[in-house]
Amino acid sequence: MPRPLATLLAVLLLIGGTASAQASSPDAASTRWIVTLRDGTDVKGFVAPAERRMGFRVSHMYQRVARGFAATLTSNQRRDLARDPRVASIRPDRPFELTDQLLPPGVNRVQADVSSTADIDGTDTRVDADIAIIDTGIQRNHPDLNVAGGYNCVTSDRSDWDDVNGHGTHVAGIAAAKDNGFGVVGVAPGARLWAVRVFPPHGTSWESWIVCGLEWVAAQRDAADPDGARIESVNMSLRGSGGDDGRCGVHNQDLMHRAVCDAVAAGVTVVVAAGNDARDAKYWTPAAYDEAITVSAIGDFNGRPGGGASNPCGTSSRDDAFATFSNYGADVDLTAPGVCVLSTYRGSGYSRISGTSMAAPHVAGGAALYKAIRPTAKPSEVRAALIASGLDDWSTSTDRDSIPEPLLDVSSFALPGDHSVSATPRSVIRGPGDQARYRVTISRRGGFSGDVEMSVVGLVAGMSATFTPAIVPGTSDSTILKVTSPADGPARKVSLLITGTAGTRERSTSVRFRFEPSLEGGALAPIAHLPAGTTLGQFSLPTTVRWAAVAGATRYEFHQSLFERGWANVTLTPVTATSLLRWEWPGHVYRYRVRALVDGEWQPWRTGARHSAKDFSGTVMGIRFSPGDWTMQVDDSTYSTRPLYTSRSGATAIFTFRGREAAFVSTRDSNRGRAAVYVDGIRINDVDLGTSPRQARRVVFAKSWLDPGTHTIEVRSLGGGRVDVDAFIVFN
Repeated sequence: MPRPLATLLAVLLLIGGTASAQASSPDAASTRWIVTLRDGTDVKGFVAPAERRMGFRVSHMYQRVARGFAATLTSNQRRDLARDPRVASIRPDRPFELTDQLLPPGVNRVQADVSSTADIDGTDTRVDADIAIIDTGIQRNHPDLNVAGGYNCVTSDRSDWDDVNGHGTHVAGIAAAKDNGFGVVGVAPGARLWAVRVFPPHGTSWESWIVCGLEWVAAQRDAADPDGARIESVNMSLRGSGGDDGRCGVHNQDLMHRAVCDAVAAGVTVVVAAGNDARDAKYWTPAAYDEAITVSAIGDFNGRPGGGASNPCGTSSRDDAFATFSNYGADVDLTAPGVCVLSTYRGSGYSRISGTSMAAPHVAGGAALYKAIRPTAKPSEVRAALIASGLDDWSTSTDRDSIPEPLLDVSSFALPGDHSVSATPRSVIRGPGDQARYRVTISRRGGFSGDVEMSVVGLVAGMSATFTPAIVPGTSDSTILKVTSPADGPARKVSLLITGTAGTRERSTSVRFRFEPSLEGGALAPIAHLPAGTTLGQFSLPTTVRWAAVAGATRYEFHQSLFERGWANVTLTPVTATSLLRWEWPGHVYRYRVRALVDGEWQPWRTGARHSAKDFSGTVMGIRFSPGDWTMQVDDSTYSTRPLYTSRSGATAIFTFRGREAAFVSTRDSNRGRAAVYVDGIRINDVDLGTSPRQARRVVFAKSWLDPGTHTIEVRSLGGGRVDVDAFIVFN
């Protein structure tokens, strides 16, 4: 369902004769839309004929963050698009508005003047880094800025990225004004600046424009290293209402959040303003995003701690104190000077402006400095280093939430000593008395070389575990965890939490251990499955048979039995395979066994339980269809040849059975819709049946259990097209 159009207010406070950038939502709010297409859809192949047929013009097409486009659409055009099964969603395009050689006090206060990387000495030595400014553009010929290029997302002329407001040029100067002996100097002097214009002169932007800008930033690659990002950091001094869904915008359809996550994944450190509402930043985006570095503002008018300096703009914010307008909260990572900041301005001039808009580019410049000396650092490492290097030498008691964030300090970067824990394999299956081996890796960073003490929790009765070694010394980075399964007991799945402790710091990872009581040692007995994505034969079932890998095994031998009439060898390719495809017939009784060759000796045979598959279809087979909602259709291409279908949202098909695995078989086609699948009353999955070309006899959902039991599967139509119930397949 489309999200309501958000009201996105200004995060800009302009002081010294520059007008405030407040504006009401434009009239175009009801006609600007973002259309998201289903995965795998060719965007250009969709757009061109749609434009011709429906008479609209696309302003932006997206390929990275999502597959889709932005356009101005009438209600009839939206209705026509919604009927196309390739369209995943149509929602309003949200408006956004701006937040708003002298050594500036702020640059002095964050210690850029003593940074050997910044090297501020009045000579034009430039920091070898790239910073993107997503804003109103940058004056391309400002004498105090090293502008490398840009991109325009506002109009179709992508080269029209020159500043149309002044805000972007001001932000750019704070981050990277040249150290050239006149004007001002930035935190990362002379760094290459990239103007990404997403605002027109009046100050109101749109989500589609901002996503366009972030996609362009993420797509820029380093000429010397095509796998690396060209742009070290990007500054976004803007904000709108919203929040963080904890899933990069996938859950709440926040396309800008998805674009921020994409940029971070591409290696770009994203820095954003906290906002100027004197409220918790969690209510605003992009400030609420965990993937970005969110920056609040303090006042600083003399470049030194201690307070007492007068405010040259005469506003209420005090020296060395939290800015009266700044947002706060747990989402804020750093603070930086943001009151009455002097920087470059449109028209080759200079101006004083206040706002978290001005605090954020201090940090964007700091991120560029860090990347200049540690070019392989990931955005998460840049964030950790900037926070760890921050200072608390400001009036922290004035922070509104009483949890003051550190003040940016770029004089020297101290990546905190830390470690992380990982383990492989992530999951194992063992029988009674079997042993599993997990390799646990300790990844060290920030110069950490201390001992790490290992522990594991989650063991159940009869299980035991040992680490070798139990304490990982600073000269090592791994240990082996051996877990022994119970000698007996019921089948169960266990989650084990592995923790490495260094002093008071604990870092953990989890692994899974599955216990099968009917199996002993060697190779775990094979189990047959009918996984989702499988296409059935007209009368037979392409069953996948799997078994657990055995440590040190150089080959396996596999046998099949039909109706318990003896064993037949089945050739494995390769001989180390731990799964294979077997075509089974419903009603036939199958059994499989496998053994492993370890150190030249064959291990005992491990034999799986007898099993048989049964198919169910139609009302006579025990499937309960909601009355009046379903229609039977003769179709020889399907598995049952007489599937039932519905086009009514909310229609249900309920199937109760006894078994250890069940599969829902349907037909996927361009006119099919979506269905929710409930298992024992719990909504497990939503199935999208739309695709092209047509796929008949398709397993679209499958569920298995450790032991046979009685279960109920409900298929509920979600609309958007036909939903077919071809058959249910049950393994007993």
